[in-house]
Amino acid sequence: MKPLVAIVGRPNVGKSTLFNRILAARAAIVEREPGVTRDRIYADAGWSGRGFVLVDTGGLEAPPSTYADLVSAQAKTAIEEADLILFLVDSRTGLVPDDEVIADLLRRSQKRVLLVANKAETGDLREQSQEFFALGLGAPHAVSAAHGIQVGDLLDAVLDCLPEAPPKGDDKPESRLLLAVIGRPNAGKSTLVNSLLGTSRMITSEVPGTTRDAVDVALEFEGELLTLIDTAGLRRPSRIEAGLDRWSTLRALRAVQRSEVVLLMVDATQDITEQEQRMARYVADSGRGLVIVINKIDLLDRLAGGVTDAQTRALEALYFVSWAPQIAVSAKTGEHLTRLLRTALRVAESRRQRIPRQELGDLVRDACLLRPPGTYRGRQVRCGGAEQLPGLPPAFAVYFSWPQAVAGSYLRFIENRLREAYDFTGCPLTVVARRSGQTPQRRVQRRPQPGR
Repeated sequence: MKPLVAIVGRPNVGKSTLFNRILAARAAIVEREPGVTRDRIYADAGWSGRGFVLVDTGGLEAPPSTYADLVSAQAKTAIEEADLILFLVDSRTGLVPDDEVIADLLRRSQKRVLLVANKAETGDLREQSQEFFALGLGAPHAVSAAHGIQVGDLLDAVLDCLPEAPPKGDDKPESRLLLAVIGRPNAGKSTLVNSLLGTSRMITSEVPGTTRDAVDVALEFEGELLTLIDTAGLRRPSRIEAGLDRWSTLRALRAVQRSEVVLLMVDATQDITEQEQRMARYVADSGRGLVIVINKIDLLDRLAGGVTDAQTRALEALYFVSWAPQIAVSAKTGEHLTRLLRTALRVAESRRQRIPRQELGDLVRDACLLRPPGTYRGRQVRCGGAEQLPGLPPAFAVYFSWPQAVAGSYLRFIENRLREAYDFTGCPLTVVARRSGQTPQRRVQRRPQPGR
């Protein structure tokens, strides 16, 4: 699991600007008006060959009457989730009381914190940033996110504070299958967990969760050990208010990283929102198994095809994860919950399967004969076989004489052939093109002709 780095601070101190600078992309909206970032924005980041998840957050503030309570709730939630916190302050504005309140919470958290004095473009501002020593969080890192000044040195310090990265591809499944249940509020997540616990074939016990709002529930189903991770609801960006709701996406993100299979719950009576699409895409990018759970079918008119319509809408909205199975359930009545758990176990088993290299190579070569990969500079691109790469999630390398000429659409064709031949239900697949090993050509020695 990649470590998580959260950027926190007052509004308009440059959090989104630093987020974009580290990613080298305009992933977050940046404006002069405070409070533009209302939803959680997260992305995979890297530096010096090491990866981590970077989270951009909204500003920590509240009206004066409820300031202390709201800031305390927001900051504590962020502290619990993150492995490292980048606390941004403004070198131009200087030390303000809001910074002292947040710093007090961070000091008592015993989490790793890097104090970052942003907007320090000049030598005078860098010297002025030394006043933030008074916060008790160590020496401030004076940077300018807008101009990229000293950001590389800051990232070096970030890597020094993060735990050592595991070997690449070493995503080994645990003995107990972890299932994360995510979805927006009122989608039926807690009802689903409670219904599963009420099944007579399951032995249950509560295990303390890693956050205040999430509880890991251990259970046994048909001889398999499972753990359900319940999460807070994902709210639409326009409905996110100050308080703990700001961190709902962060909790769901953490649950996805911990799990092997994710149950994305959607309400059959409502349309799928952009927030649900984001999380489905993140699950796929993270290489986790995915099951789309269409809940509340007990409220649909089945004679009029209500269930079929709900499944069609879900397939259209989540077309980019069409490989994920859909299970229509009723968490309230318990309908099809056994089928749901069996599907989750099937996804986990499919995700762990290994295909023999010879068998895989024959399949890919046959696919290349059926549909040739094309030409490169007038020459036919040849396929030299394939192999499954080590680790999880499932990844495959296909060898070509000229891999640079192989289009992404052709790799998706190979992926579809793999899905047709093998059961990769609910599993994202990665197919990459690599160069075939070429044997050196022997030099032909010409015999000297007579008389020469």
